[in-house]
Formats: sequence, structure tokens, C-alpha cells
Amino acid sequence: MTSLQVAESFEKEHKNMLRDIEAILPQVPEKFVKLNFELYEYPIETGIGTRMAKSYLLSKDAFTLLTMGYTGEKAIAFKVAYIARFNEMEEALRHTSAAAVTSSLQVAEAFEKQHLHVMRDIREILSKCSQQFGESNFGLSSFQSRQNKEMPMYVT
Repeated sequence: MTSLQVAESFEKEHKNMLRDIEAILPQVPEKFVKLNFELYEYPIETGIGTRMAKSYLLSKDAFTLLTMGYTGEKAIAFKVAYIARFNEMEEALRHTSAAAVTSSLQVAEAFEKQHLHVMRDIREILSKCSQQFGESNFGLSSFQSRQNKEMPMYVT
């Protein structure tokens, strides 16, 4: 999607859309900018000739970052749809996480690893996720209670 399309969708002037994008760019990591915001120029007829105007090609992530700060009917509709989809995915993950733990024996067998090492890997991933996103989001306590013991972080 281009910044021109976003401006049209949110009924903004393109110059204001460019201002919003350029206000965001210094605030996000350079790697994110390179992967998600591509500056390009396109020709515009002015009546006395042609001049080049700038626009941005935005990834889905850039579009989301940009528009989450907007207000108004269309912005709210986008945010509500985004939240609903996020909640659907979270619920789907919640139901599949129990299946993933119960099939850890199959994972160990498939990767020719000891089951204890697979369980350690799962524990490490859950621990990192809970530290970054909050324990309640990743069910670390329920994982430990299903195991009926604290799993060691490292097995030698």
C-alpha cells in the first residue's frame, strides 16, 4: 500500500500523511524502517512541466504502526478489527499450546533429542516470552503445574 492510498482511505491530504510518516521514522529502529517504509518518487504534471513527488510504499506493519495513532471513524474501525483478529489468534494459540506440550515426546523423537532436552527448550521459550510479554499471556504457571515440578533451565 502506498502513502497516497492511505491518505485517500483516511481522507487526509497526502502532504499531511508524509508529515506523519516522517515524524514516525526517527522513532523506530533503522532495521524496521528499511524493511517497512520504502521511499519512492513519481511524476506529477504541473501545467508547466513535470516534477517528481515523493511517496512511501508501506508494508502491513508500517501501515499498522502509522494508522494506530489516528482517530476518527475509519481509524477506530481499523483498530477494532485489528483487536478482534488479535484476540482470535490469541485464542487459537491458547488451544494449540496444550497440544504442543502433550506432543513433546513426538518432537523429541522427530529431532532425535532426549525428551528432557525438548522440555527444557519449551521451558526456555515460555520463560523468555513471559519475561517479554507478561506471564499471564503465556501460561507459564499452568505449564509448570502440568509438569508438577519446576523444570531446570539448563540440563547438563
